[in-house]
Amino acid sequence: MKSKLHLSVNDFDFIFVEKDDKNITELLLFCGVKQEDIEQELIFHTEGDPFHYSEFCTLDDAIGSYLIKHKEDIFKMPQHTFEILFNVPINTGTS
Repeated sequence: MKSKLHLSVNDFDFIFVEKDDKNITELLLFCGVKQEDIEQELIFHTEGDPFHYSEFCTLDDAIGSYLIKHKEDIFKMPQHTFEILFNVPINTGTS
């Protein structure tokens, strides 16, 4: 059954996860890492212990997706889905 509803969207923050750790510092800050802890987290991340933005999800798992933060929750959404739902021109957040 098809239905048409006018849905509202809660306020949220988002960031695109670029490949090859191009925006890793911004991602760590987005995920709540304090500026003074960035250097240590980068060492862990690049030495084989990828940063977990949630209990079971790493930044490596989110490459090519958007991370969405609502209140304390962070989750990923595929790029294509995000760009369709939020009326973003396809392929604009990527490099």
